Amino acid sequence: MTVSNSTVDTHLSIESIVPDFLIIGAPKAATTTLWHCMRQHQDIYMPDVKEPRFFSHHFDRGWEWYTSLFATMNGERVLGEASPHYSMVDVFPQASQRIATTLPDAKLIYCVRDPVTALASAWKQYQHNGTTMPGRERMPASFAAALENWPPLLSSVRYWSNLNAFRKHYPDSQILVVMYEDFNRDPDCVLRRCFEFLGVGYAKIELPGIVNASKGKRVFSPVMQKIRSHGLTSRVRRWLPVGTSLAGKILESPVRDPLWTRRALFTARDHLETEIREILGYTNKPRSFWSDWNDVSLHR
Repeated sequence: MTVSNSTVDTHLSIESIVPDFLIIGAPKAATTTLWHCMRQHQDIYMPDVKEPRFFSHHFDRGWEWYTSLFATMNGERVLGEASPHYSMVDVFPQASQRIATTLPDAKLIYCVRDPVTALASAWKQYQHNGTTMPGRERMPASFAAALENWPPLLSSVRYWSNLNAFRKHYPDSQILVVMYEDFNRDPDCVLRRCFEFLGVGYAKIELPGIVNASKGKRVFSPVMQKIRSHGLTSRVRRWLPVGTSLAGKILESPVRDPLWTRRALFTARDHLETEIREILGYTNKPRSFWSDWNDVSLHR
């Protein structure tokens, strides 16, 4: 249930606001672009914070904190938020149950992407973020080792298992799967589907361009990681501002592309091939819609 801003001010507390929909994932599958687009619709309100992560990371902050993120709504009929980690069931197993218990009538939008390109993008993103995850050790430096021993990497592309964690609680009529490739090819068509799914009229949306892309991102150097571990980041940045050539050499380096060795390929294929076939079947897509493992270029 959503309420107007004036109603919040005069009759109900902010805690009475209930989101109507969630963009639950997946990471690196255009969720940021979709968030930008949704926010432009006059009948849709989404918080300025793109990833509240309430049901995955911040549930202990309480409902009042979560609903305060919607406090600046101004008469929009439909409220939503986007937190891609909600769909990473292996890493955040409580999220789907928490969402179902708290928001049983919510609609869910799940963006998915070719796992081969999604894994490459996620690998770069995790390097950029510092390669850590709550309760997890640092991501291994080897792509193959990360696939085998660091669950967040593969979890983000276990699309069928992740989706089924929500299908246990929600009928398919409350779930919309959006293909990244369809969104890239015909964003207007995909947005029409999303608006129809949410029960709002069509609106012409100005696309934001490429956002949150992994290309060009950088990672802290070992020197900078040690500086951060000692709480000296602010001092170093005052002495050596980011953007200077020296800072680039000492503090940062470009994120590395994944090395698709045979070991990495076999690990990904063994864990994901069934997942791929099931999610493509669910969305009426042929197996050829996404990359064939035989077409992946191996590192020699």
